[in-house]
Amino acid sequence: MCLRNTFLKSIVVSCVCLTAQTGALAMETTDEKTTLTVEQAKAILAQPPGTFSFRNLVEVDLEVARVLSQYKGELRLNGLTHLSPEVALALSDQPKGANLCLNGLTELSPEAAKALATRPGGMLSLNALTSVSPQVARELSNVKGKLTLNGVTQLSVESARELAKHRSKLTLFTLPEISDEAAAALAEHRGTFLLNGLTRLSSPVLVESMLQKNDGFLGFKKVEKISDGVAEVLVAYDGKKAISLDGLTEVPAAHAASLRANKNIVLPAHLQKPGITNSLGMRLAYITAGTFAMGSPRDEPGRESQEQRHSVELTKDFYLGVHEVTVGQFREFVRESGYQTEAERDGKGSWGITATGKFEQDAKYNWKAPGFDQTDDHPVVDVSWNDAKAFCQWLSEKEKRTYRLPTEAVWEYACRAGTHSAYAFGDDPQNLMTSGNVADATARAEFPAWSLGIKGTDGHAYTAPVGQFKPNRFGLFDMHGNVWEWCEDWFDENAYGNTKRIDPTGPDSGSKRVHRGGGWSSAPERCRSASRVSRDHSTYRGCYLGFRVVLEPLTE
Repeated sequence: MCLRNTFLKSIVVSCVCLTAQTGALAMETTDEKTTLTVEQAKAILAQPPGTFSFRNLVEVDLEVARVLSQYKGELRLNGLTHLSPEVALALSDQPKGANLCLNGLTELSPEAAKALATRPGGMLSLNALTSVSPQVARELSNVKGKLTLNGVTQLSVESARELAKHRSKLTLFTLPEISDEAAAALAEHRGTFLLNGLTRLSSPVLVESMLQKNDGFLGFKKVEKISDGVAEVLVAYDGKKAISLDGLTEVPAAHAASLRANKNIVLPAHLQKPGITNSLGMRLAYITAGTFAMGSPRDEPGRESQEQRHSVELTKDFYLGVHEVTVGQFREFVRESGYQTEAERDGKGSWGITATGKFEQDAKYNWKAPGFDQTDDHPVVDVSWNDAKAFCQWLSEKEKRTYRLPTEAVWEYACRAGTHSAYAFGDDPQNLMTSGNVADATARAEFPAWSLGIKGTDGHAYTAPVGQFKPNRFGLFDMHGNVWEWCEDWFDENAYGNTKRIDPTGPDSGSKRVHRGGGWSSAPERCRSASRVSRDHSTYRGCYLGFRVVLEPLTE
């Protein structure tokens, strides 16, 4: 139901609504900045206790604060950007158990923090603070109820030491990393504390403390890497609740078997069975079969009509190269087999890049001389689909196993790693700066004529050595950018349709082959998980085009 307050004339208000689902009282406002009079504040007190939210209230005077403090429900003043000690003290005179949310404050003085700490209990939420000084942390440690600091992205040792004195529940959901010294200080916290945003766990002391206080409810789903010391603590864990490590991309080798054996530790599917390293030193991750949505939604930026979203089921587990095939690995193939690439055999060379940033085909370009410097750790380029297939056949014969190129479906399933977003890391292409090598400011500095679709620099104008960027959740590197990767399939822009597919392998014939993932010279939209590109024939080769391999598991 909606209750109109005719006396709230100074605020641009649509209505005050009591929702049937939650019973929460919320004020709906426009984006216009607003103020509140004492009379309007008193009218709020007459409403049933619930949640009263002022999203755009940017200022509260002392008298209004004194009135608002008497509200018995949850008070959200998330539009406030400044809080004086006097107003903070007035707001703190709340009934016991009432919650106060000030999630618009980006700064807080020690004096205002001291005033807020006088509250009799309930939750205090300060989720816009990105850091807390030791002085502010010292005052906030006296808060009697739950303290949420879910905007903090950095925490000093001194601030951690002060926050550890807090006696109730503490949450720091957006803290991505914490030093071992700060972690050791925070581990002394006397109550429950949650660090759900951590991407790396290196302090066994911190983890052990959290296990003892939280009984396994750690919220470590974003953790990508753990140290040997943390692995040892987790191996010994035998608590009542299972610990989920959904985001883990790799496990310390010395503790991998023990972690897999502990039923209280839930590893992501691709780590539940160990990967392998083959005779070339090539690491391959074990990836379990599953069903996923292939293609892209209609509103995804950069989407093309050939990316119709449809359901795909993969029924067979597989191994996939953690990295793209490197120059060194391809060199070993050539040395042992005497193979010559098509660029070398037909005398036409490959597509390379000139000093002005233009691409041209010339006999001087091939996998050994792509037009820029490469080491054995760089991805091999200037190889055709036929060259990639020849490599797979040689490696299969060498190891008496079956190596092949990934199908489009297998490639996208592995790239997405369980995600539904445009990229494996989310929808913001700007994050390619840490997750892939694409055309950016580094490339622009080399080729001023290039137009770019992304700001920032990834440090590489051409190819990067494999494994320089963050892996996806399956532990696979360079699925976005660095070099395009050949797939097994013929290309057909109408191959997807809208029906479910089971282990699709693409058309039976065609004139073009598919490659995926984008490369060092690509715009961000070309590097999306769903982006599909084709080349005119299986003999095509270019200085931006390489591959990675699939290994079929042995049948038992």
